[in-house]
Amino acid sequence: MRTLMLLAAAALLLIVIGTLLSDEGEVVTLKTTDGQAQVFKTRLWVVDLDGRPHLRGNSERAWVERLRAQPLVTLTRDGRTESYRAVIVSDRAMIDAVSRAMREKYGAVEKLIEGIFDNGHSLAIRLEPIPPHASAQAPGGGTLP
Repeated sequence: MRTLMLLAAAALLLIVIGTLLSDEGEVVTLKTTDGQAQVFKTRLWVVDLDGRPHLRGNSERAWVERLRAQPLVTLTRDGRTESYRAVIVSDRAMIDAVSRAMREKYGAVEKLIEGIFDNGHSLAIRLEPIPPHASAQAPGGGTLP
């Protein structure tokens, strides 16, 4: 058990060092809301496929669970904040395409992360733009984050 803990700590240290030494790439801020309309900010990597931003998440992450309950989100990218409807895609081909795009865009650090963490629970998240003229009201009367 101690050896396993040391290996996990060493892997985490390698990720931190790799991130600090490399250009961390494009990091966006995703705002999600919970059932009490509390806003959460999550910093993530993003890739574009078919002209739309895509994220990759683990089905066990809290921010992914919030997306399931409330798919209306905002994404801040390059200083611009836009509204989206998050569509969780469990199709293996799309998950693989997003993973490939992440590896190409983020390089060695992404490969290291993939090698350490189980991607068996990975999901692709496609962000579909909400037109500016559309209502900013979320289902249930809440507003977009």
